[in-house]
Formats: sequence, C-alpha cells, structure tokens
Amino acid sequence: MQKMRINAVLLLVGLCVGSVVNAFEVYNSHPGGRAVSMAGAFSAQADDSTAIWYNPAGLKRMSGIKRDFTIEWGQLAARSLAENGVENTSGTGLNTVNEEATKTSTLKFMAAYVNKVPYITSDSIGMGLAFYTPYRLSINIDQRRSEFDNRPIGEIELVQHQLSPVVSYQLHAGLSVGGGVDVVWNDVTCSEHPACVQNEAFGYGITAGAIYDLYHAGDSSLKISAVWRTKADVGYKSTGDRGIDSVIEDYMVDRPKSRIIGLSYQAPNRIGVVNSNIQFEKIYWSDSSGGVTDVGDFNNIGVGAELIIATGWLRNLALRGGWKRSASDNDNSRYDVVIKSAGLGYAVFNDHFVDFALERRDSDVTDADSGTALSLSYTYQH
Repeated sequence: MQKMRINAVLLLVGLCVGSVVNAFEVYNSHPGGRAVSMAGAFSAQADDSTAIWYNPAGLKRMSGIKRDFTIEWGQLAARSLAENGVENTSGTGLNTVNEEATKTSTLKFMAAYVNKVPYITSDSIGMGLAFYTPYRLSINIDQRRSEFDNRPIGEIELVQHQLSPVVSYQLHAGLSVGGGVDVVWNDVTCSEHPACVQNEAFGYGITAGAIYDLYHAGDSSLKISAVWRTKADVGYKSTGDRGIDSVIEDYMVDRPKSRIIGLSYQAPNRIGVVNSNIQFEKIYWSDSSGGVTDVGDFNNIGVGAELIIATGWLRNLALRGGWKRSASDNDNSRYDVVIKSAGLGYAVFNDHFVDFALERRDSDVTDADSGTALSLSYTYQH
C-alpha cells in the first residue's frame, strides 16, 4: 500500500509539471515572513494562518491551536516606468526600461484564524480571514485618451489587493480540505491625468485545497497537498478629459488561475525538527494579463527547508532557506526568474513568533526585474 501511494504521488507530480514558469509573475510576492524565507514553498506544510493563502486545508492541521493571527510588513517592487516613445524591448506590448525596480514598504499581509466559532462551526470546522497585497505594477500606455484627445494615457500604477474568507474542515485524522471566496480589486493611479482609470467592479475567485498524510509515525510525517485557484476577472474603464469613455481592459491585470502540488516532510533530529518542502505550480497568466500583452503561462518549482531548534541556548530559534525558479512558456517573452531566500524566526513565551526574511530575485532580461526585498511578520498562536 505504501509503494502504491508513492507511485501515485510521482504520477500526480508528473502530470502537473509537464512544462516550465510572464512578465507579471516576477512581481508576485509571497505572504508571511516564514513562508517568504522558504521561497513560498509552503502549500503542503501550511501550519499557520498564512495557510489562508497557501492552502486553506492547512488551518485544521494546526494541532492544539485555537487562535492564530499574523501580520506582515514587507517590500513590494515594481519596474520603473518608461518615458513615452521609448522602444519596447520586453516583448509584452508594454514600454519598459532597463532600470532598477522601485520599492514600496507596506502592510502586505494580515490574517486571523479561529478553530471554532460558537453556534456557527463544530470542532472539525475552522474559519479564517486574510488581506493580501500580492504585487505592484507600473505600466506605460501609449493609447490615446479618447476620440477627441490624442495625448497618450501615459503612466499607470496598479496595486492589487485580495480579501479572502475561508473555511477549513478536518474530514479525518489524515485528510483535511478547505476553501473560500477571494475578493480581488486593483487600486489604479495615473500620473498624467486624474480621470484615467475608474474601478468599475470587484473581481471574484475561488480557492480550494486539500492536504493528505501519506505517512505518519510519531513526530515524522509526509504530506501531499493540492491547491486550485480560479481566475478573478476585474473590470476597468478609462475616462478621457472630455468625458469620453474608452475601455482599456486589455492593459489591466486580473488574478490568474493556478494549480499547485506540494510535498512536505517533517522529521525530528537531535536538536529539534526539520521541515522540508517542494512545490510545483502552474500560473495561467496568458488568460489574465490583457489582450495587448504577449506573455505566457508560468510553471514554477520551489523548495524550502526549516530547522526549528528545541534544545540548548538557541532554543526557540528557527533557521530557514528556499529557492524557486519561474519560467515563461511564451517564446516571444520568455524569461526566467530565480528566487533565493533566507530567514530567521524566534518564539517568545511560546505563543508569540517574530519572523524576518530576505529575498533575492534575479531575472535574465532586465535589471529592473532583479532586486532584494525584506519581510517582517508577527504571529500569535494560542
């Protein structure tokens, strides 16, 4: 039976990683300092409230935890805007320049989870809510503002946000599932005229996930996870100086659908516990990046590890590291992005956790898509 399970895992991974991982994917951040330290390879471990994003099924796997709260302050990077008339070299249909990305420090992620809600849920059902800002994009649009105004729309900055209420359910000791509705919206500002973009509506998507124990003996375990996200389509309208509406939906970015498979192995050692994760992800950017942008889908592979020290003078310290590779499958705009990350975590009074992460992204196209980002998060578990 164990051999059959391992074979099933290998088959499932093979089906999900048939190809390799878009111009927009390079900006997509990971929430939570702990998971950032492991390059986002966290969907099968998912044992704190950041599971609301990584895999809602993980919320009911937090043994003995009744409440969990996480808040993260982090850096978001965006490519510098091009001047009007600069030749497009990105292959995406958008003007870009080869400059260092700009950074903004912001409240990137906040989440809360309760194991049981009186009169609403049972002991086997938990609920959570998360706010997440995944990325910031800067775009230069040469399209004229209206039928009567030949000036270009110009520079636009787009910041995407997501609010996600979720439910997690423990089917039995070795299997949990979870899911919820994602409310997605974009804050859009224009540098050249104030009425450039007005947000017409929110977009809605669905996230669902599952975690299953392939092996469990004492403090050792091997888990497999699957996560499924739908596209969240967000609509926009551009208004010219003379009140002439022109739709620029083709330039706007939706939340793409994605499919994720992950494995997590936990094993005790002489000084503590080691968690080792691997994750495969496909993101369908070609269906969400607008009709004028010539980008492809992405296949990501990431690995992460965490050592939690439980003895000696370093007790309660966690050491983490991760690596991730993303590559577009579009030959016209193909580029690879490699993420390397590391971080530290420390537990205070057993209930309070502080996590620091440093992430380095390297792109093989422009310096504007390379750079470092910091993350600092606090988690309370009880």
